[in-house]
Amino acid sequence: MSNPYDKVDNSQAVNLNTMSVPQLFDLLERTVMSNDHIKSTVQMFGDRVSPLYMKKAFVPNTGQFMSLTEQDMQTYGNEQPEGTNPIFAKYGIGRTLAFTFTDYGNAFQSTARARLTMKHADVVAKWADLPRLLIERRYLDGVHRLTFGTSASYTNMDGTIKDNRCIDGLSPFNASHTLPFSSDTYTNIVPSNPVFSKNALLAAELLFKTEIKDGFGVQQNIEPNTLISTNDPTLVYNIRQIMGSTTEVGQANSAVINTLTRYRHVILPRLDSDANGAYDSAKKDMWILGRFGGTDGVRMFFTQPVGIRYRKTDVNNLNGDITIAVEGSWEFRVADPRGMVMSSGVGS
Repeated sequence: MSNPYDKVDNSQAVNLNTMSVPQLFDLLERTVMSNDHIKSTVQMFGDRVSPLYMKKAFVPNTGQFMSLTEQDMQTYGNEQPEGTNPIFAKYGIGRTLAFTFTDYGNAFQSTARARLTMKHADVVAKWADLPRLLIERRYLDGVHRLTFGTSASYTNMDGTIKDNRCIDGLSPFNASHTLPFSSDTYTNIVPSNPVFSKNALLAAELLFKTEIKDGFGVQQNIEPNTLISTNDPTLVYNIRQIMGSTTEVGQANSAVINTLTRYRHVILPRLDSDANGAYDSAKKDMWILGRFGGTDGVRMFFTQPVGIRYRKTDVNNLNGDITIAVEGSWEFRVADPRGMVMSSGVGS
């Protein structure tokens, strides 16, 4: 008599195919050890990335590409000498960035035998968990626009090359960003990419004074409101110590007031990850200072033509298979990075 356990190599982890899951549906009694005790990123921390982006809606039946075009008017008015006509204000329509969204989807199947042998409850649990897969992926996609912010493109976990260029054709974090109506350039990388400290934060603040310009190259001001970081324990500790103390860190005199408490701190798990979401120690000290969440800061956009939802259930009346799938469509894109500066924290 053959041993039914011989058909399964229990010394190896088995990656079950979505279309054929015999180990789940066979007649052996199994004690299932799941990863339910490992909480997901979004479940633990919430969706911290989408609020950093401005919402942009795709209008149905108007095409699949969204176009963003620069427009700008001069900052300061001009003199009008007596008896002369007023000077026409400089107004320009600049460069255009066009992009489309990406479709996502996953499925899980139940056979007639699964339901007959009372294994259907296990599959129902998998069906209920399907939306979480897309929620996690949507979060990772939003984070990775910043994670790979020094690159003009990157390859995601599906092997797709994602265009990460801004409206000026350069990566979101670049030392030579260009302007539409001026030959001037600007940088949004903190000099020397310092590890976070009081002096590093002050250097980042200085960039908002010296490097923010309108489309004609005239100096502007944007007041940052948010500090973004990875969830590296040491980095988080240093940020909270410097930004959360009532007195300045390192001062023996308690009367010296800490003036660096005005930013909200947004911790983004997976900011220090590779394309697959695995930990990348080279990015653990990355931090970003910027103005997010409004129309007067960095121009980052999130569009979601199709929210995460279940598709219509597919029933095969010939063999009794039931397949349930989820779908969603979205895209994150950094269009104009003026309004945020970054340090990789690795020094130079």
